[in-house]
Order: sequence, then structure tokens, then C-alpha cells
Amino acid sequence: MEMPDRGRGRMMIRSSVLPRRSGWYNNNSAAAPDHRTRKSRGGRVPDESSTPDGRVVHIVGGGIAGLTMAILLHRSGVPCTVHEAGSHRSGIGGGLNVATNGMKVLAAAGVADRVTAAGTTVDTYALLGQDGTVLVEFPYSEPEVHGQPCVSLARATLLGILTDRARRLGVDIRYGAKVVEVSAPGDTLRFADGTTASGRLVVGADGAHSSVRRFVAHQGSTAEYAGLVGIAGATRVAALPGLDRAEIEAITLTIGAGGLLGWGGGDAGTIMWWTYLPHDTDPGWPVTREKLLDRFAGYPKPVGAVIANTDSASRVRLYGVAPLPSWHRDRAVLIGDAAHAVPPTSGQGASLALEDAAHLAGLLAAEDDHRAAFARFEQHRRPRVERAVTEASLGPADGDSAVAALIVGGLPGGPDLIRRANDVLTESFVGLYSDEGRRWKFGYDVP
Repeated sequence: MEMPDRGRGRMMIRSSVLPRRSGWYNNNSAAAPDHRTRKSRGGRVPDESSTPDGRVVHIVGGGIAGLTMAILLHRSGVPCTVHEAGSHRSGIGGGLNVATNGMKVLAAAGVADRVTAAGTTVDTYALLGQDGTVLVEFPYSEPEVHGQPCVSLARATLLGILTDRARRLGVDIRYGAKVVEVSAPGDTLRFADGTTASGRLVVGADGAHSSVRRFVAHQGSTAEYAGLVGIAGATRVAALPGLDRAEIEAITLTIGAGGLLGWGGGDAGTIMWWTYLPHDTDPGWPVTREKLLDRFAGYPKPVGAVIANTDSASRVRLYGVAPLPSWHRDRAVLIGDAAHAVPPTSGQGASLALEDAAHLAGLLAAEDDHRAAFARFEQHRRPRVERAVTEASLGPADGDSAVAALIVGGLPGGPDLIRRANDVLTESFVGLYSDEGRRWKFGYDVP
């Protein structure tokens, strides 16, 4: 199976609700919201139908981008409300890496120190052969050069830090607020419980399955399942004797007969690991520790021990979203995954979404004319996002479906295919993490 290219839609990871749990694995998706109890941060049920506020920016989605934008708007004196469909954000997703460019935004939001303390600073990025040979290695976190480190941690941990920061500032966060429609001219939301909210603008930070995107993009805006799942877990470092600090403070990838597998430090005291597996039919198919140990037998240390000592893991589905002709319409605008799906191979999904949030927040705080702000936002952001997507593509693998299937889909491969896949990844990494590549990604500052 080929990795979708820009013409067919871009891959992204998003949590999905699966019909059943299978043994060792937990599906870490949010519980279905109860729209009868839609509450604000203070616990009251808002009756927004009768109290439209032309000053408020309504942010749809209480994830990383939405919460960060709310914090930055609030600090600039711009009133905003966050509407999150779920009942809470805890326990969603696996792990993620916030690169230096994203950490700069978190510093502006006042949470960088907490994030660094909660996670693991990543110093290097490496590709190993199945025998443990280092094929290519680059420095990854250079705070002395770019001002912030790169940090890996659990998505739920980052969301918890951002939620706490937003609440302490007094940001209004409303859970159980599932948006079912955005009404023209893009300043009014209708929720599943029948209530509405009107304001100055609507920002769609609601991910791959964005409700706001349906208003902005019309046709072709629905995310499509790519037939793959990601499996990810975390293991306590204490259960892995002999693991040295350099291995913990690195993102390491290796590819073998079982496909691509990555690992590295996550929340403080843990190692995260992840892989992609084919998934063509029943989304509840059982995956067990034993099956994964068998699949990745022969991979370099500490892969076997990391999987064997994992207490639980999350399952996520991969979706493709076609590039949009525009990220805004009338009074509504999209940011993050709602606007652009970035391949998981980029390592920039969270950081690009954070950049979006910071740039748009700054423009809305400075510009009275939302049309000018939206146009400047997209004009500046789109080229950077598109370059990130292009650089994260598999290059020659685009024409070699077997290599792409081994790397992303975990389909079986022999020694020759593994060698070709390593060649593709090595070439890709040389471009992504060269001195110039790191300067372009990590040296970026939001205007």
C-alpha cells in the first residue's frame, strides 16, 4: 500500500473509537460526550442562543492547537471560548514530539518549562539497521542554537498542562459541545443539543474530522480512512535495566521484516514506542503483546524488552485529508490538522499546529479586519506547511509500493526490500536533519 501523496490526500494520525477492546490493548479514545450536560469551566449550562457576543472568538476543538490559541488570545486581551466535543481530554492519543519550533510557541504560552520537566529532551535522531548498526544519526535538540529543546511526552500530559494553564488564566472551556453546523457568514455555531453560539469569528481547531472544515471547504473535505493503524505504548525506564541515558534521550527508528518501529523517551521516566500495521477489515482485530514480540523478533535492543514490559498501548487510525483550496471562508478559519494533514514521518505535526495557533492569534490581536488577518495567515503558513509535507514524503518510495508498504504498512519484506527501505529512509533523513534542514525547521520564529 502506498503512502498517500499530496494529490491523493495526506496521512495523519487520529484517535478512533473502536468497537471492542482486545486483551492487553486499551483504545485511548475520548468517551462519547453527553450533550445533555454541556458545561462551561464553572459548571453552568450556557444558554448562548439568547446572548450572542460579537467580540468573542469561538475556538472549536480543545486539543493542543485550540488550547494554545486560546491562551495566547486571552493574554492579548481578545475574548475567546473553547468548545470541545468530548467530556474531557485526558487519556487521548499516545505520545508526540514537540520540536524546538513548537516549544518556542509553548514558551510564549508560558508552559515550556513545565513541558520540558514532564517529558524527555531529545538530543539525537537515529536510524538503525536491524542488527543495531547506526545507519545515520543527527543532532535533534540544540537549545543553545535555537532557544528551546525538542521534547517528547504523552499527548495527554501536554493537554493536561495546557488545560491547567488556560483555566488558571480564566479561559472559558466548554466540554460536551459538539458542533454540528457552522452557519453563514461563519460566526455562528450550532451544537448537537440544539443550542447556538455567535461571536466575532470561528476558528476550527477540531482536527481531521473537523466540523468547521465542512463550512470552509464544502466538497472533498471529509477525512478518509487510509486502511492503517498505529500502535503505540509506553514502558517504565525502571523496567529496562542497562538502558543508558543516550538511548533514552533519542528518537530511534529501525526497519526490518516486521516494518518500521520507533522508540525514545516520553513522559519523564518512560520510553515510548510506535509502529504502523495494515488494517483492512475489522477495526477491533486483536493485537497482543505476544504477536508484537513475534513480529519484531530480531530487532535491535531494547525493542524486545520495551514491548515485553509495556503495560498498555493505544490504537489509532490513520486518515487522509485532501489539500484544501482555502483555509478560510467568511468569518471562519482553520488551523492545525483541520487545515492541513501532515505525514507522521515529518515529526512536525504538533509543532506546525502550534505555529498556526500562535501566528493566527497574533494577527487577530493586531488586526481589526479579519479578512486581512486570514489572508495573511494563509499566505504565510501554507508554503511552510507544504514544504514540510514534501520533505516528509518517502521520495523514491513514492514509486515503489513495496517499500512504502513495508515502511508505513508493516507488510512483510525480505532482505532486499529491507535494504531498499533503509536506503530510502537514509536519503530522507539526510535532507530532513542536515544543518540546513534543522535550521529551516527548528530555527523558525512565528512572526
